[in-house]
Amino acid sequence: MAEYVLFTESTADLTAELAQQLGVEVLPMLFSLDGKEYNNYPDNRELDPHDFYDALRAGGMSTTSQINQATFEDAFSPVLEAGKDILYLAFSSGLSGTYHSACLAAEELREKYPDVDVHVFYIDVRTPGKGYEEFYNRTTEKYEANYIRGRVSKITQEGDKLLVHGEDTLLGRPVKVEADMVVLATAMVSNPDAAHLAQLVGFSYDKDGFYTESHPKLAPVETHTAGVFLAGACQGPKDIPDTVAQAGAAAVKVTALLSKDKLETEPSVSVVDQKNCAGCGHCVNICP
Repeated sequence: MAEYVLFTESTADLTAELAQQLGVEVLPMLFSLDGKEYNNYPDNRELDPHDFYDALRAGGMSTTSQINQATFEDAFSPVLEAGKDILYLAFSSGLSGTYHSACLAAEELREKYPDVDVHVFYIDVRTPGKGYEEFYNRTTEKYEANYIRGRVSKITQEGDKLLVHGEDTLLGRPVKVEADMVVLATAMVSNPDAAHLAQLVGFSYDKDGFYTESHPKLAPVETHTAGVFLAGACQGPKDIPDTVAQAGAAAVKVTALLSKDKLETEPSVSVVDQKNCAGCGHCVNICP
């Protein structure tokens, strides 16, 4: 394997200095502010963050957009033409379509460079979305991707080569693969402050720090605290379509709540029973 170039996107939150020091090529994500589109370069060359947040505080509207396939092809092609390989660290496919764009670009570039082999390490493969099964079939049938059931233990560099070390659990033997491009699909975890917010407001959360709904089928966006609704990845890992659908449902619930002339509140008020109080202070955290 030849010399490789490391790529990632601006979601990696690398400063321009650190990216240059590490030799990482950072592709900018796109965002718009009041109808004008910007590239989110690490050095903030197109819009200073202070100006961005000042505009939001002033009522400005902002939206984000994924990196498209053409941008990946324009970035990857010169590297491959120079005889170098690519190591691409991707943003989670459940949070952005950028990973899918990179896969499409890889498919197109593979037709230009047909000697590339694709190996996918997995534990379980799921295709829950519409059209996902066709995408999976295309990678295995047309592009002959080799799916290996097992965990990757480590990725090492030996000279100019990257070696992916793993285990094929179906065959019960270790596997070592020489890789030209490695895409790491990292896990999604809850915000470290999520549990504190749940305790402060007064609704429940699970052992992983994600908020729990009142009922998974009958009240999927409501909590046990009246007026508090859930939408998006705070409840658990979700892709964009599921997040948009849940956000719409939560907005309907909020609209129904605020459309009333009067709101009923729980008349109960917590008080400390001095006879039974041990002074531990636990009740403060539970019911602030």
